[in-house]
Amino acid sequence: MQQAKSGVIVDNSKVDWIDRLAYSDIKAKPPEPSVTVIAIGGNTLSRGLTLEGLVCSYFARPSRTYDSLMQMGRWFGYRRGYRHLTRIWTTSELLHWFIDLARVETELRDELAWMIKEGLSPAQYGPRIRTSSYLNITRPSVQKSVDRHVSFSDRVIDPSMLNVSMAAMKSNQKLCRELAKKMDHPIEGAKGPSPLFSNVPHEVVRGFLHEFQHHESDIRIDMPGILRYLDQVVANSGKGETQTWNVMFKSNSQKGTDPFDFEGNVGTVQTIVRAKAAGLPDAHIGGLVDSSDHRSDFGHEPASAKYRDDNEPPLLMVYAIDSKSEPRGNRVELGLDDNPLSIAIALPRNEKYVEYVQPALRAEALVHRDDNVDLGDFESE
Repeated sequence: MQQAKSGVIVDNSKVDWIDRLAYSDIKAKPPEPSVTVIAIGGNTLSRGLTLEGLVCSYFARPSRTYDSLMQMGRWFGYRRGYRHLTRIWTTSELLHWFIDLARVETELRDELAWMIKEGLSPAQYGPRIRTSSYLNITRPSVQKSVDRHVSFSDRVIDPSMLNVSMAAMKSNQKLCRELAKKMDHPIEGAKGPSPLFSNVPHEVVRGFLHEFQHHESDIRIDMPGILRYLDQVVANSGKGETQTWNVMFKSNSQKGTDPFDFEGNVGTVQTIVRAKAAGLPDAHIGGLVDSSDHRSDFGHEPASAKYRDDNEPPLLMVYAIDSKSEPRGNRVELGLDDNPLSIAIALPRNEKYVEYVQPALRAEALVHRDDNVDLGDFESE
């Protein structure tokens, strides 16, 4: 039997087809020897060519469009049984992009699953696609039929980064304690240890949101756009300043973390654990909101919306985070001298179109697809 071969293969459109990457025919008689190669690719590999048996990839080519990045992320294909062996070496910038792109894909899958549950066709409802401050969904030339709506209807605003500068932490702590002093009495019989408050005036929450300091690089938070949206919703509702919020101050159900005193009618809560992702700049925690937090004031699924029905008030969630936050998995501890605070928002469905000038690359894109979209393409492995 022939010995296995090894070598370097350059695979791009300028290389003659006979010199490009090919695979051994193990079913031939006699079977062809296995081949171990280092494949260096150009525009063919960047189009998402899946390489059989690939276990390690060095990837440094950036692209500023979702579809191109997703194409270039398919080299491994499905590796049932040995996915734990695959490795990608890339830049911290590209890693950051892929992390956020994974969130985009997850939200789109959730959108499609909700459409199936509600019996909606793409002709009746165009799935929303989250946009980015530094990436485009695709080329402008193929987005001519896309409607852009600046709307945060039926959305959970979940930050991915913490502002851990000492000045910001002190400012946010002071701001949250001032908010706590404006709370009336918590809802009696609320499920779990987190203090919950209802009928909080809109102007109180709006002023708080305006002052709270998020991480300046967190692309998930477009606070100017959110505030403009909220102002337009209030103006269109005819309720004016009578619109109210629910507010939750998150408390860990398990002991072992630092307590944090919000003072006022909130008092002391147990801080939550949010370690930061290794290899990423600043305090990149990936996500703040636990799976049931956005329903903590109701405890049941909405009747017709994904997150909150139109007859439910918006929910502000305030989180005090353990300054050390012992890491698990591919995480590192925060290692801070004080407790960072962060907030998230769950907004109810609002079917009225809210129109104003959109912040550049910050709006939600409502994408209308054809009736013949095969939703099976979006099923998980």
